[in-house]
Amino acid sequence: MRHTFPVIVHTVLWRNGHLWLLRRARTGFLDGWWALPGGHLEPGEDIVDCARRECREEAGVELARDAVQPFAVLPYRGSGGQGVDFIMSCDQFGGDPHLAEPHKFDAVCWSDPNSLPAQTVPYLSQALALHARGDWFQEFHG
Repeated sequence: MRHTFPVIVHTVLWRNGHLWLLRRARTGFLDGWWALPGGHLEPGEDIVDCARRECREEAGVELARDAVQPFAVLPYRGSGGQGVDFIMSCDQFGGDPHLAEPHKFDAVCWSDPNSLPAQTVPYLSQALALHARGDWFQEFHG
């Protein structure tokens, strides 16, 4: 029997050295935590198109395919399950990011990557540290 695992795609939206975050709310998963725009890869969708779709849905911005770049890959395994997080990066986008899904999020902010808000999702600091070292891959066991 084959098992299936979730593939989640997140995108770091950059402006003037700061990254854009949303605070999760009313979802039942990590509510109150700051996160990047992102979500599950849909059947038949590629990673870049998922990043573009999620940024359009959650941040209200359009990303050109060639502006979306890989940032980090974080496979995970823990008591909550197993899957893989793809972190993408983009510093060119159409429009200003805004809270486009108020039923899933209750606040947004631009944050200095060296001074993230309290209760920021753990994968983000891992991805930033990897990138700072020039690495792109790390398995996480929680």
